[in-house]
Amino acid sequence: RTTGDPRAEITLNNLLQIGSGLYTEGGRNPQIELYGSGAPPSEVSVYTVVDSRPGDRYVYAGSDTIMATKAVREAINDDANWYSFPHQEFLWKIGMTRTTLETDWKGDFLISGQCWSTARDFGRFGMLYLADGVWNGERILPEGWSDYVSTLAPAQPASYYDGGRGYGAQFWILDGMEGLPKAYTPLGAAGQYGVIIPSANLVVVRRGFDFNGGFNVAKFSADVMNSLK
Repeated sequence: RTTGDPRAEITLNNLLQIGSGLYTEGGRNPQIELYGSGAPPSEVSVYTVVDSRPGDRYVYAGSDTIMATKAVREAINDDANWYSFPHQEFLWKIGMTRTTLETDWKGDFLISGQCWSTARDFGRFGMLYLADGVWNGERILPEGWSDYVSTLAPAQPASYYDGGRGYGAQFWILDGMEGLPKAYTPLGAAGQYGVIIPSANLVVVRRGFDFNGGFNVAKFSADVMNSLK
């Protein structure tokens, strides 16, 4: 927030839509530098230069997710309860008791990738979004949050304009792909998906180990949806 620092224009919305405008080695995924440099990932993420206006350019960068998570920690301002916060306020409330979130050596959660879960927990996560953030009568997420994360961000990956998936806010958007209606999903490393299809009241969970990225989750989800009609 130093006067004149262009990073002060970056909003939480920019971070969630991974459009901060921060330099990430020519627009590629900076995960190796984030996790392997030895410095805290939150510091590696923010101590860099701006190479585009916030919101103008899409760059797949876990660094933006890490900074958004860091903002939550600063807002809570209670490190004694920080480690239990995501479990007590979110995961355990919806029964995601088999999910583990890793932290770095400064105690920041690495939500950008180091999260370990199960197929059933993936399903519970998706069901929460189907219900717009309400679980057993309790509102866990803000009203309208499901629509927010599943709406296309202003800046999109180049592949989107060639018929690929789009991006919302921490979720990939599959609308129209392989005949799908509105559909969106978190995308975990090596083929982990929980595809949420609101009009079908359906969550399609797929666990995999696909380092080549060849699995067509849109077709798989469309096939599952059509088989249930």
